[in-house]
Amino acid sequence: QHGCNWMTRKYLEAFKVASEDPNINFWLHSIELYDGPLDGTTSDGPRLVAGEIGYSIGRVYTSLSGFNNRDTSGLGWIQLAGLGKWLEQRGYCFWSL
Repeated sequence: QHGCNWMTRKYLEAFKVASEDPNINFWLHSIELYDGPLDGTTSDGPRLVAGEIGYSIGRVYTSLSGFNNRDTSGLGWIQLAGLGKWLEQRGYCFWSL
């Protein structure tokens, strides 16, 4: 739908290196919403239905890109609401969308 992927391998590697370095106050996040339990109790397993990637520096979280499956209408906003609650519970002070 949107053409080329902006998240190039070089960009992703730079994020991962920064996130793994304890001297840099940077964390890469993968936020995922599934349609069932992750504990293996279902035979076909859970399906990833919405999510996003983002990063945090200190108590500021920045959303980079989000998605939801076309056949799961409305789950994108549920993922966002859940993320907002998670950020609040962990003391983040700003969310850049």
